[in-house]
Amino acid sequence: MFKKQSTIQSNHLLKTSERRRLRTELKECFPSLGEEDWERILPHKLGEVIVLKLSNKATLYCLQCNTEKDETLGSTFGGKFGQPVFVFVPEEGGWFPTVYTLWKVPHLLPCFETHSQVSRFLLGAADLMLPGVYPPDNDGSFTDVQFGQRRSVVVRGNPMPFAVGVCCCSSVDIEKNGWKGKALKLVHYYGDSIWSLGDRSKPNQGFSLEQIDSIDKLMEAQHNVESVQPQSTEDEEEKKLTQTTSQLCIEEDEHSEPCTEVDMDTLLDRCFLQAAKCLIEDRQLPMEASKMFNEFILPSRPSNTVIDWKKSSHKKLGAFMKSLSKRKLCKLKEGKGQLQVLTINRNHELYQSFVPYDSKEMQSTKDNTDSHSSLPVHHPVSHNNGIPQVVEMWKPHQHMKHLLECLQKDENALYTREEIRDVLQQYVQQKWPQNKESCEVALDDVLRDAIFKGNTKGLTEEIPSMMDGKEMESMLLSRMQPYHVLYQPGEEPIIRKGAVKPIGIVIEDRQGGRKHVTRIQGIETFGIEPEDFAQKAQIAFACASSVHPLPGKQNHSVEVQCQGNVASDVIKWLQKFGIPLNWIQIQDKRKKK
Repeated sequence: MFKKQSTIQSNHLLKTSERRRLRTELKECFPSLGEEDWERILPHKLGEVIVLKLSNKATLYCLQCNTEKDETLGSTFGGKFGQPVFVFVPEEGGWFPTVYTLWKVPHLLPCFETHSQVSRFLLGAADLMLPGVYPPDNDGSFTDVQFGQRRSVVVRGNPMPFAVGVCCCSSVDIEKNGWKGKALKLVHYYGDSIWSLGDRSKPNQGFSLEQIDSIDKLMEAQHNVESVQPQSTEDEEEKKLTQTTSQLCIEEDEHSEPCTEVDMDTLLDRCFLQAAKCLIEDRQLPMEASKMFNEFILPSRPSNTVIDWKKSSHKKLGAFMKSLSKRKLCKLKEGKGQLQVLTINRNHELYQSFVPYDSKEMQSTKDNTDSHSSLPVHHPVSHNNGIPQVVEMWKPHQHMKHLLECLQKDENALYTREEIRDVLQQYVQQKWPQNKESCEVALDDVLRDAIFKGNTKGLTEEIPSMMDGKEMESMLLSRMQPYHVLYQPGEEPIIRKGAVKPIGIVIEDRQGGRKHVTRIQGIETFGIEPEDFAQKAQIAFACASSVHPLPGKQNHSVEVQCQGNVASDVIKWLQKFGIPLNWIQIQDKRKKK
């Protein structure tokens, strides 16, 4: 039921007394766990519990921890609301652990064991059928399956659960029906919208969004590959890699031996320097340390390498970032339980002498560039200090082909208004170089086709022989297909067909005019997440805020509602994002007194 992205209608922090009641209720629901297990899942004194009310009537409970104080929860950092731990689904009978919780305590629920090939169907939100379930190893028959029982699903050879649901049969039904029918109705699985609200991590290398594989087979395949590769003879030199710049060069064939703490620390240093030199720009700073790690440092790791905090001397992100600060590679600021990277020291000796290598991020960028070569777009010079930017563009129509061929331009590319103006100016100067100062332009066959061919129905007069340059530009743009492109720092451009839809701000009365509400629509076009905006609006505007889906079956957009008239505050906030006033429309529906 969480295949589609669920809208977060509201969120709030759980009080200490409510948190104790929550833990007591969960203990009654899952009595098999001991106190140590509960300290790993829902510790008494660490972090805050955030409650999210979802549009599908489910309630999600997330644990938001300070990574500097978190010693028991491992190296996960969670999403913007923290790490999802439990979800309450009234339609399915109550509480369900998330996959993040099941990875910490896999024995929380009894499980069905399935085939790796079957997992791809479950990851597509299909229910688990009995023919895809392995019989128990003891006598080949289930004795403890009950109708309505909560169970998890694992792949044989991989102990980590990847799905959880409700049993659709009992042990008696299984024997009676001859292992036919539905075994489990899926509620939540790896890769769905609940998983995407967390840190989107995976417990081992057998997990992918397409299929869950057996760890045993992966290790066997890796062993076969390693047995073919030559053994490294530079172990002593490898141990000194953290002290000189030559230590930071990539030797991808030196991973045949288990990774030591020194190796993992060196790998982390490499990833940071690679990200700092190739991906992170000064205008994107300051930046949260967790965001820098997830979006820049982690994708900068070399191919066929895995970052494991347990094998490093730092053990967690906060300690690693502080070690960089002590070595004066960056400057940090700590506040409100979060670390922020203020600056990167690009004059440091290690930074200056570091030689970039081909990372996963660079490889994916090359692949994306190749895949988008059929529709080239204009890239702005900067991203406006790391802020998402929307650019209006147009695609040429078929009758502009000859005009673009004369200038050796791509007829399948997208062009900005300025680039279309340059195309016209270049063509005019090429044909009539002596008429540089003239505002009137003579229309030859190429210009006449580009502007009028196939579009003479609305003309009341004959096609003119001369035309003003601005009028020619305007008529040419009116015939072209409008597009708009969203540029976000560190990501590929998102191309959307159609003109830019302005952000709508509506002010309405509530309770007969005694109260007001401000509704904001269309901010997704400009790369602003509605849930993130609503959360920040609560603090910035000191008002209650929530996210609601817009009416209409085909309409998948949402709007943010803020209590009170905060339209002027919203406009100022949007302008900080570089959104001009002509892309903001205000409608005041309050009754005039």
